[in-house]
Amino acid sequence: DAAGIDLGLAAVASAARSVETAGGTAAGGRPRYRRVNYYEGILEPLLDRNPHLRKAICFYTGITAERLLFDRPASPHPNHTWTATGVECSPSPRKGSDGHNYFAIRGKQVILCGGAVLTPALLLASGIGDTEELSAPGNVWRGVGKNLRDHVILANAFLTLAPFSQPARAVTSVRGWLALDIGDARTPERPDADTLRSRMLLKVLDGSTSPTIIPDVLALAFRREYRFTPRHLCSVVNGCLRILTSLLAMLLGFAFDTFPIRWILTVHTKQVLVALVNPESVGTVSLHRTRVRGASQNNDASTSTTRLSDFDVRVDPAYLSNPRDFQRICLGWKVLNRITPTWFQHTTELMPGPAYANNLRRYASDFALPYYHWSGTCAMVHTLSDGEEDNYVVDAELRVRGGIGNLYICDASVLPDHVSGPPALTLAGMGLVAAGFFEKFLAKKSA
Repeated sequence: DAAGIDLGLAAVASAARSVETAGGTAAGGRPRYRRVNYYEGILEPLLDRNPHLRKAICFYTGITAERLLFDRPASPHPNHTWTATGVECSPSPRKGSDGHNYFAIRGKQVILCGGAVLTPALLLASGIGDTEELSAPGNVWRGVGKNLRDHVILANAFLTLAPFSQPARAVTSVRGWLALDIGDARTPERPDADTLRSRMLLKVLDGSTSPTIIPDVLALAFRREYRFTPRHLCSVVNGCLRILTSLLAMLLGFAFDTFPIRWILTVHTKQVLVALVNPESVGTVSLHRTRVRGASQNNDASTSTTRLSDFDVRVDPAYLSNPRDFQRICLGWKVLNRITPTWFQHTTELMPGPAYANNLRRYASDFALPYYHWSGTCAMVHTLSDGEEDNYVVDAELRVRGGIGNLYICDASVLPDHVSGPPALTLAGMGLVAAGFFEKFLAKKSA
């Protein structure tokens, strides 16, 4: 705590001294609480309290959305010439089908909630996006699949002499959080200056996940070490590396799952995940065709005959591609090195370890991990700093712009910038606000 006060922090809660099991335990030593998804935690209780909603809502499982369906009314709306009428689907998984099993799910409104990867992929496959290969029913949106954002993680792992916690009783491996907003003392603190600020989340974990995570991280680092190959050998080398990486992860997983290695990692290791939550690097989601079809005879579908299963969806997060992001990581890492000695005593550093001593850049290049807080690929209306034409995809009421009616997006892809933390609650609030939009819209329709 003294180190945190010395750094100007109001207080730093020592995660090593707060290892109480979240929610305690029930009779028999079982966890009192367990983690659930949003369907189990929110939607299922709502349906239980309102049985009539179960008859009004139909859940489809085991299917894949392939493309959006559009109709061009005889009397177009003043604000749009095309109307979204539904989604074409197929049974999952799809292997070698020529399209005979496709079926349509139609509705008066189409709301996409596929996340920052699948939502833009479905739009691109439906002809909506900045691509020369696909024809769009309306305007072209430069922002579809662009502006991909995510928080990036570096792990600081330790081997400790004394047991850190009792993971068998825990609901989660997380033992504490600390949010930091760090400024570079070498940059001026004037509002008009380009001050470099690092916004970090420090996430303290016990060792309950170490036997599972460490083999995958080491295998991933092996593959990254040999990622630079001549262009004409890329496909062959990448294929071999994929096989070797899988074998390495399997062998390490088997080794770490044996006694006493698993017991040591579970009881005597701890991790601090350093998450940069304000990176400037942005990536892309794109489609690469793997199959070509003939022309479609469906007159009420879009002019595009492509479907999502015709493509590989490729995600390039471009972590730390902006040099300022590595500077931010360095700021946070220096603070971490001053704080952790007050949290953990009698420890030996496992990661980065001696192999990466005084070489944080290489460690970040080899071991930077995704937080999977992907957002921004169908950004909401905002102003670009370069003054060029805005490339937003949806307006302030989540409607897809550009001449298409009845099409909405309600997921993380519409967030134009980062959320300073896990975005789950932000997205739950977005769903609540969106429900208000749709309620007002339906009220106007019925009036």
